[in-house]
Order: sequence, then structure tokens, then C-alpha cells
Amino acid sequence: MSHHSTVLLFHVSLPLLLDRLDSTLVSMRSRMGTSGLLASGGFDKGNGHSRSMLTRDLGPYPFTTAAKFALCLPSSSSARGVTFVGEGPFYFKTNPNVDLRSYLSYTPMIRKSPKSLGYYIKINRILIKGMLGTPVNSVPKGGSVKMSTIVTYTTLRSDIYKALVESFSNATAGIPQVPAVEPFGLCFEDGAFGSGSVPRIDLEMESENIWSVSVENSIKWVGNGAACLAFVDGGSKVTDPIVIGTFQMENNFLYFDLENQQLGFSSSLLSRGTNCSNFNFNLVESYTYQLSSE
Repeated sequence: MSHHSTVLLFHVSLPLLLDRLDSTLVSMRSRMGTSGLLASGGFDKGNGHSRSMLTRDLGPYPFTTAAKFALCLPSSSSARGVTFVGEGPFYFKTNPNVDLRSYLSYTPMIRKSPKSLGYYIKINRILIKGMLGTPVNSVPKGGSVKMSTIVTYTTLRSDIYKALVESFSNATAGIPQVPAVEPFGLCFEDGAFGSGSVPRIDLEMESENIWSVSVENSIKWVGNGAACLAFVDGGSKVTDPIVIGTFQMENNFLYFDLENQQLGFSSSLLSRGTNCSNFNFNLVESYTYQLSSE
């Protein structure tokens, strides 16, 4: 593509693991074409087999499919997250010399079948405080784990959910519990949580790399003195035994490399003193979409 071009045609197909982006396209910046190209538009949420499209007609070039894109969801309706289309690099305002990709761990993405539109990941086991939490046989070997932008809280098949709740309850034995608040099944007195008292939940991926679920992504403060484990029982008859929801994705940088069929994940950016609303867009060499959480 010539660098003197001022327009291009842009088409991105996001697979099943991202069912929908409930957001408004605010800006798009391109490293191809003229420097600082800026356009605005909106998300086409798509239809059919839960497939979403991000489309933008900026010129005469053929439709292309993004092989690499990144997603970083905000935790507040007053903040904006971002989606990048392209391979990066990606920088924070607070640390403009560090490419965010250096924070990532990776695990393979798979297709359920050759005809599947979606990509999935596999989890070996779920651990609480670094110790084995849910029994290995509760996470089905070879079972698919879906990532969804429609589901708010990570939803687990009943046997997996019960094992997680039992392990988490044992690990928080000293924290007073209160009656559960729907849709959750395990809640605590919110004032009883001290610094470091909430056990970390670790997802051991197929690659054996760990996606750490921080307290901000595992506990939901629901009001009326209750704070709940933000995982939901999906029932015994489900298509996918584990569906990772948006609450667990908030302030986590996720890098979808469809070309190499792998997912890059940062774990919580809050542990690095930053968040999904803190990108330096002047240094980004990808198409950029700023997202609100509602």
C-alpha cells in the first residue's frame, strides 16, 4: 500500500469469542496512508452465527480481515477502553518507553471444528492462592473455554462452579459470609475484606502460563454491605463449560493473534499502576477504537 494514499477500505471480522462489542466507535487512526488519519463511525454488531463485524469504508482497497487485534475493556462507564486492530506496538501514557506486548503471556487458541467461526482457549485447572482449587477432573480435558463480550460474569458449568465456590469458601474461612445476592452464589461482608485478604484466583492455561484474576476482577461489590464472588452457575447442560465474561476481562489487555492462533493476556493492568483508559494514542501504530463500557 502506497504511503501517499489518503483513504483505505477497512473491514474486520471478529470471531465467535467476541460475540459483540457494545460500544461506539470514537476514533480510528492508521499507520497506513497519511500520518494522523482520523475517522469516525460505529460498530456493526453483525448477525447470524454470533459473529461481529467492524466495518469502515474509507476508499477503494479490497476488504481485508484483521489477523491481529487487541481488546482492553474499562471498568467504569465514565472511562473508555480501547480496541486496536493491528499488531502494535502499544504504549501507556505512564510508561511510553515500554511496549505493552512485553507484559503478555500466551496460550493457544483453537477452533472447535474446521467449520467453526469462533476461536477458543483451554484451561488446565483453576487454582486458589497458588494451590489446587477445582479438581483437575472438574475442568474437562480438551473442553473449550469461550470468551464473550455479551456475558457479564464468567459462567461455569455447575460441577466446576460448585468446586470453585467450595475452594474459595475454604480459602476465605475467616471472612464472614452474608446471604447470596443474585446472580451470585457466594457473598461476604464487604467491610470484612482487609488488604490482601481476598485470595487470588489463577487460571492455568493450556500453555501452563497463568492468567491471574485479581480481586477487582473476582469480587463484585453489590451494595447493602455485600461483596460477592463474581462467577455464575450456568447449569449442568451448557454448550461451553466455561465462558469468560467481561467483568473478568476489565483492565486486562488481551491480544488476539489469529495468524499464529494464540491469545496474549496481561492479567490485571491495575497491578502495574495503570488501566485500560491510559493508552498513549500518539504512539500507537494500529487502528484504534476507543470504547465506553456501556
